[in-house]
Amino acid sequence: MKKLIPFILFISMMLLAACGDEDTEESSEADSLTPLEAEVLIDEELEVGEASLEVRVTHGDEQVEDANEVMFEVWENGQKDASEMLEAEHTEEGIYQVDYSFETDGIYHVQPHVTARDQHVMPRHDIAVGDANLEDMGEVEETHDMDDMDDEDHSHDDEDDH
Repeated sequence: MKKLIPFILFISMMLLAACGDEDTEESSEADSLTPLEAEVLIDEELEVGEASLEVRVTHGDEQVEDANEVMFEVWENGQKDASEMLEAEHTEEGIYQVDYSFETDGIYHVQPHVTARDQHVMPRHDIAVGDANLEDMGEVEETHDMDDMDDEDHSHDDEDDH
């Protein structure tokens, strides 16, 4: 009987530890299902000159203070190939910021690339700078230009393997 009590205590402790691991796995799965959100905090109309580009990063109700990376990509409409990538810094309460100088009137696209909590989001925000007007822009550029993709990397083999 004296040998049985330590054995029962040992088994009980192992069961409790296993239950704790399952709770951790369940909360980890729930975290991975919660989408990462990036809210662009930039006006749609700005004047030529220096501006603050900001994005608020949240994961559920939690403000993300420890994103792996936050980069702002900025380009003038029709000039995606000439885009600039700027590294943002965390300032406060889930907000990441970088300063940028808009040199000329025009329509610009600002796209933060946010990596945090094993997720990546990249919302795009359109801005009219100076005398430009978003309504006059016509069709907005697509975020991903399919013509830029390398055909070799995305081809499919149609041959039968018989």
